[in-house]
Amino acid sequence: MVTWSHGQHTTKAGLEINRVFDFVDNLYEEGGSYSYDYSSDFIADYLNATSGLGNSISGGYKPQYYSFSQGFGNPRLELATTDYAGFLTDDWRVTPRLTLSLGLRYEYEYIPSNPLPNTNGTVGTGGLGIPRPSAVPTTETTSVLAPGSRLTSMATVRRCSGAVMGCTTDA
Repeated sequence: MVTWSHGQHTTKAGLEINRVFDFVDNLYEEGGSYSYDYSSDFIADYLNATSGLGNSISGGYKPQYYSFSQGFGNPRLELATTDYAGFLTDDWRVTPRLTLSLGLRYEYEYIPSNPLPNTNGTVGTGGLGIPRPSAVPTTETTSVLAPGSRLTSMATVRRCSGAVMGCTTDA
């Protein structure tokens, strides 16, 4: 950050670069998920699993769940993003008890493309029996421009009031 004072103006400028490394170790529904239409179906499966109730001599027990889903694949993923930001402000002391601050901030975030794209378009398997998320590899960026202003009035040494206005826009 750089600060420059000249007469009734104090100007500040700064830059920020933030590199974030993220390590994800999570597989959605890794342990599986059973769905039942009725609670009695769940109770029947539970009793069969814990005590063997429901087994018949002719064919065994048929599970009562409606559906089962389970996530599989590599649960680990490393991802890095880089954020850039810059700002410029000018504090103008209009009178000894009134200050007007004007500023502008710009932020840019680079989001890398999906490291495991499904480029051949087969949903769920990637065409090779290997599950792959996302159909098309994309790279995203987020860019924001944020102007702002502040008016500060000091009525007495112990009493101060102010008004702030700001907005953000996608640049």
